[in-house]
Amino acid sequence: MNQQELVLVGAALFNANKALEIPIGPEHFSTKIGAAIWQTVTAMASSGDSVDMVSVIGALGDKYRKVVGQAAQEAGAAENMATYAKQVRQAWIRRQCFEKWEELDWHQPGMAVNDMLTFLLDMDRPDTSRVVSAGQMMSEVTEYVDRVHQLANAGQTVGVPTGITDLDTMIGGWQDSDLNIVAARPAMGKTAFMLSSIIAAARKGYKTCAVSAEMPTVQLGVRALAGASGVSGIKLRNGRVTSDDFARLPGPMGELAKLDFEIMDASACTPAEIVKQAQVWCRQGMKALWIDHLHRLRPDRRYDNLSQQVGDMAQTFKETAKRLEIPVILLAQLNRECEKRDDKRPVMSDLRESGGIEQEADMVAFLYRDSVYHDTGRPEAAEIIIEKQRNGPIGTLECAYLERRMMWADQDIARYDDAG
Repeated sequence: MNQQELVLVGAALFNANKALEIPIGPEHFSTKIGAAIWQTVTAMASSGDSVDMVSVIGALGDKYRKVVGQAAQEAGAAENMATYAKQVRQAWIRRQCFEKWEELDWHQPGMAVNDMLTFLLDMDRPDTSRVVSAGQMMSEVTEYVDRVHQLANAGQTVGVPTGITDLDTMIGGWQDSDLNIVAARPAMGKTAFMLSSIIAAARKGYKTCAVSAEMPTVQLGVRALAGASGVSGIKLRNGRVTSDDFARLPGPMGELAKLDFEIMDASACTPAEIVKQAQVWCRQGMKALWIDHLHRLRPDRRYDNLSQQVGDMAQTFKETAKRLEIPVILLAQLNRECEKRDDKRPVMSDLRESGGIEQEADMVAFLYRDSVYHDTGRPEAAEIIIEKQRNGPIGTLECAYLERRMMWADQDIARYDDAG
């Protein structure tokens, strides 16, 4: 054993019950001897047996006498065991990193870098396990209920605002640690929905960030400007902007420029690269992460089939949401099956490679606009279909899609000036 491990084991010999509170296991020790001693000490303590040098040597055998005696001599203070444990864990992480580095196939540098990055992010994951008594649990529930009650009375959402009032009411905004899937067929307005939500959240002081594997940032900017200014997105794209249109642009452009959101333009990124960027954004105060979209991402490694690939990606983003304690909103594509039905509203089975996505998602919502398929006379009519919600109801919400502005909004759109 190294010096750090000797100090920790020695402290545990004189205060074994304290050792049970330390997030260290046998696997964190550098030698089999150290691992065996730690496992014996904690096993005896958990069984209520008396722990001292004699009992531990008796359980392990006489060949451990010298090492146990040395640990007892090097014993650290019981109150510092958490610090000793941290040092042991850090040394274990360094060893794991060196071993992983040696294992990587550097004939494929890109794959090796992604594998190493994923490994490092996983190693950096904090130990969040804890035991909570019934009393502690109810105390935390009381605090939570009081907090959300105050937010509701102030007209605020519990989570990050979605930009759609009825959706905020139904799901409470984008909730921390949740993986939210927002799926639709092409041309339904997935990217517009993302931008509408990002801007709505930013206007209320929530820093929201997005990874765009679907569309360049300039095109996203044009859409955002169309939504904010009311000048037709088609005009902005094809250059047929009038002098009156130009006069309407500076104010909205200035307002958008001051909002706190960021977009990563990444046409062929991997989940590992997204997780890395998400960690950077979280340190800068990010409250929600959007990814546009799942089926445009490049996998971190090779898969035998697309279903396993998509399922693993969804699992990665669920773990990211939980680890970073932020909502992750993942856009996804639907297959063509809904277009073969008379009622073309999506259902869960329309998700491409849906098994893994459905399993990992806390909420699944579909975007639907009937005017894409039928001449209804109401081109702005839009629906958000909540097909799954772990902690709330499911159902369909009516809202509006303003095609000229390329944005989603509340059903009552009379307050929007859609001229231009």
